[in-house]
Amino acid sequence: RESERMAQQRLEEKLVAHERRASENLAQLESSTESWKEIIEQRCRAVEHRVWEQQADRSDHAEGILKRVAEAAPVLAIQEDVKAQSYAMEVQQRRIAAVV
Repeated sequence: RESERMAQQRLEEKLVAHERRASENLAQLESSTESWKEIIEQRCRAVEHRVWEQQADRSDHAEGILKRVAEAAPVLAIQEDVKAQSYAMEVQQRRIAAVV
């Protein structure tokens, strides 16, 4: 009887020790998981910031290119031709309307 009780007591002590270690390991795991989450969030924010900066630079470049293209001599010449053709067409339409 006494040996059974002592064996039971040792088993309970081992169980308590294992539960304590499991609890400590779980706390450590949760802590390291939080640390990793924070690190990943910081990295994501840094990447997002860089992407936004690059996007802003690209849109600035695109606007500059479009502005230069619009000011280019061949484009201006084509625009003048289109305006002249539009005016000529308008004059022709007026003449036709006056005849009819």
